[in-house]
Amino acid sequence: PLPLFEPGELTFWSFYKVGIAEFIATFLFLYISVLIVMDVVKSPSKCSTVGIQGIDWAFKGMIFALIYCSAGISGGHINPAVTFGLFLARKLSLLLGGGATANSVAGGYTKGRRPRC
Repeated sequence: PLPLFEPGELTFWSFYKVGIAEFIATFLFLYISVLIVMDVVKSPSKCSTVGIQGIDWAFKGMIFALIYCSAGISGGHINPAVTFGLFLARKLSLLLGGGATANSVAGGYTKGRRPRC
């Protein structure tokens, strides 16, 4: 098991790469997924869009692509619950798990925030 708190991690570039990868992956997942759902909901005819099955395939495809792309950098755990589980199993330190979780939440918040007009 990894130590609970390792302050030396803050000096490594790999610590920051994990946060950047988690932020970008969460942001892209929500951005593409919400656009697909909005396309289906706002369509006058449900037959002219991808439909419910297309939404399902878009979600699965995005998760697959983003985990595949970020697995070598951050471990590919886009969901903060997975990060928390790895922290409880002592596969991640408190700093790395907290940083990855904070950046995942920040990526979700950045996408979920509505622009003011």
